[in-house]
Amino acid sequence: MSKDRLSVAFIDDEISILDGLKRMLRRYRKEWDMHFYTNAEEALKALQSTHFDIVVSDMKMPGMNGAEFLNSVQSLSPATLRIALSGYADSEITLESLHASHQFIAKPASAETLCASLTQALDTQTWLSDDELKSNLGSIKNIPTLPDIYNQLMTEIASEQSSVDNLAGIIRNDLALSVEILRIVNSAYFGLVSHVESISHAVSLLGRESVKNIALLSSVFDSVPKKSNNLDRIANINKTAQSFGALAGELVKSMAITPRAKDHTQLASMLANLGELIHACFPETIHYEENSPLIAAYLLSSWSLPFPVIEAVRWHQMPSKSEITDLSPLTTTHMVWACHECFNADGEVNIENPAFDADYLNHFDDETVANWLNIAQQYFTRVD
Repeated sequence: MSKDRLSVAFIDDEISILDGLKRMLRRYRKEWDMHFYTNAEEALKALQSTHFDIVVSDMKMPGMNGAEFLNSVQSLSPATLRIALSGYADSEITLESLHASHQFIAKPASAETLCASLTQALDTQTWLSDDELKSNLGSIKNIPTLPDIYNQLMTEIASEQSSVDNLAGIIRNDLALSVEILRIVNSAYFGLVSHVESISHAVSLLGRESVKNIALLSSVFDSVPKKSNNLDRIANINKTAQSFGALAGELVKSMAITPRAKDHTQLASMLANLGELIHACFPETIHYEENSPLIAAYLLSSWSLPFPVIEAVRWHQMPSKSEITDLSPLTTTHMVWACHECFNADGEVNIENPAFDADYLNHFDDETVANWLNIAQQYFTRVD
């Protein structure tokens, strides 16, 4: 295989499905090395001598099913991105593969859906040059939920007065569970026309039973090695994520952007510290001195979250290094992060603080930036 070509493996026990995939993806044959297997065992044998950047597997197969296969791929080649193809009737098997899959796509998949998912996933593979880091990130089965949040959620689900708003309110307090819920509902498995950015909307689409199953599979913090059981740090990261989201909500009220962009903005701000959370859970394999925003963006892209959110998370600490200069989720996410950095350091929001990217903010007039700073100062004064 050529080193400058990316490799994709497709596994399905129905030859007609594989033939259809070959026809569907013919246009990419000069860009990708594509391999097709009719059973999981054959694909696993090939994986021992061939690296695949992505595997796309059917879930319901005789012998080793898709969930078992993807779990094996995660163990053998954790850097490989894993995509599950599943029919709606196979939801139980799909749920079994929750932590071994980066994305889910519903069958039958349109050429547009499949190609878009593969293209983004393959692009994502080029973001990190460190193969060991890719493997370590790919080995993560779940980002654990804090015990208190888990217990609150289970109590609410069991209550006869349980509601979508109450469930969403609990989930928002845990960054890991929020990401998992959004990852699932935004997967192509649901066949939605547009992405879902609201936790409340995600919960209403999934339903109480699915939320319960996802929470059960996400497990609680006890599943993580004790050396990384830093509950206080995790709790602080969650608290900061909530503060980021709240300040973003205040800032977007003054911005002439679409409701969808506002949702992207709040989501990106809440997820800005995802890299720090990953390190807090897995300090022995994911080093914080590495590019935390890039790690977060890599994972979010692997999970197929909205691209404006991914861009905002990736560049929020240094937006001038991006190619984005207009008012966008990146603008607000940078302001939110910089204002928190500045306030924590100086006790006031000071535009001269180096946390602010002056080159980037020069794209906006002084009065607008001053208004954002004033909103942030009022927010900190109110919540301090």
